[in-house]
Amino acid sequence: MSREPISVDDGKYTFSVPEGDWRVHVLRHNEAWLIIEKGHNAIASLMDELQEARDKIAELEGRVSNAFPAGEERCPDCGTGNLVPSP
Repeated sequence: MSREPISVDDGKYTFSVPEGDWRVHVLRHNEAWLIIEKGHNAIASLMDELQEARDKIAELEGRVSNAFPAGEERCPDCGTGNLVPSP
C-alpha cells in the first residue's frame, strides 16, 4: 500500500511508502537515507495521522480566513483588536 510522501522538520526528512513496497523509505535532504523494515506499520500509521492533522489545520485556517476577510473592521470596544465579522 503506497502512501503520499510526507515531510517533517522543514523538509529535512521525507517519509514515503512507494508503490509495490511495504517498507517506509526515509529521505534526508531529498537523498535516500534509510529504509525501515521493523516497525514500518507504526511509522506508516504516524504518517497517516500527521497528514490528517495537517489537512484539518488547513481546513480550520480556511474557515478563519473566510470568517474574517482582509479589510474587516477591528473591534473598537473590546480592546483586544479582534476582528469583527461584517453583519
